[in-house]
Amino acid sequence: MSKKWVRVICIVLAVLMAASVITIALSTLAGAATSDKLKSLQQERSSLKQKKQDINSKINSLEYEELAALAKKEVLDERVMLTQDEIDNINEQIGVYEELIQEKQEEVEALKNEQRVQWEKYKTRIRAMEENGSISYYDIIFGASSFADMLFRIDAVNAIMEYDEQVYQQLLDAESATRQAQQELRDTKLELEDKTIELEEAIQELNVLIEEANEYIAQLESDQEAYKQTLTELEASEKAIDKQIKEEEARLKKLEEAKKVKGTGSFRWPLDVSGRITSPFGFRQNPVTKKYHNHGGIDIGQVGYGANIRASDTGIVTTSGYDSSYGNYVVINHGNGYVTLYAHMSKRLVSKGATVKKGDIIGLTGSTGNSNGPHLHFEIRKNGIRIDPTQFFTGLRY
Repeated sequence: MSKKWVRVICIVLAVLMAASVITIALSTLAGAATSDKLKSLQQERSSLKQKKQDINSKINSLEYEELAALAKKEVLDERVMLTQDEIDNINEQIGVYEELIQEKQEEVEALKNEQRVQWEKYKTRIRAMEENGSISYYDIIFGASSFADMLFRIDAVNAIMEYDEQVYQQLLDAESATRQAQQELRDTKLELEDKTIELEEAIQELNVLIEEANEYIAQLESDQEAYKQTLTELEASEKAIDKQIKEEEARLKKLEEAKKVKGTGSFRWPLDVSGRITSPFGFRQNPVTKKYHNHGGIDIGQVGYGANIRASDTGIVTTSGYDSSYGNYVVINHGNGYVTLYAHMSKRLVSKGATVKKGDIIGLTGSTGNSNGPHLHFEIRKNGIRIDPTQFFTGLRY
């Protein structure tokens, strides 16, 4: 037996052993990124829970009772928005769990295949030992023609014995890894079921909180004195927003940013559903104060909670924030003197400075701010003056 032959045996055995290790290592790495993402989402969920506890503590405090009506509604809106964020977080976790389950299923199949490979390798080795059972390792060693040949044969026998032990150990490892992966798959499926239950509970909680916030404004409107004070706050809030919009228009003109992104000058309906105009543009009588005041946009009702709100034209987002009157609202400058405003969103999906195309989703319908039911308040302004949005659309329902 030559020294070269011993080296070949060692190299071949090393490659065979390494192949199994690499297969298992790759399957382990595949799920690492998904697990990290899940951990990040779980930490985010804990943070949201803490914020909700802080809001609930504030609601139960004397400080809350001393707040003005719209400030109280803002606190209620914040609680609703945090619950919505929790729902989004749970939905994202469910997506990650589904992805993790897919990875685990693939890992289990890969490990089962690896186990079959190791079992066949083990059977082949046992069969070979049985077929050559008449020749012992002692016969191989002491059949050497010289002392040097005996040393080479001892090395070869050691390599073969080590390989036999590795084959058996890899079979055991493959069986153990398969069992572990199958258990992890079962555990992940159970965790997914738990998250689905959490989602259902969070949705129920959200519906209760939305109803509570809506009832607050309805009760406020029934209290004439309290509502008169609220109207004063609303008027001041709207004037502040008007000023902000004009300042943004002036800023864009000065920087000539409006020339970079021009709207078409025509507008699409800001919702995927037709809805119904529950409050038209223009002067209307307030049912509480009996005074007439100008409604600077249109209210589109019968849209439900969480419907997509779309940019009515291409432009630049100049405002994305919360206001006690408009709730969550977004303002888009389309150039050519046109500006649109979208209010009472449950969630804003664009940030200030973003460029949006006509039809892009910018938020979801809701009932934040001075609102007692889900709807979209929609405004169009031309050169700083509010104009009736209905002139750009046909087939509207009232």
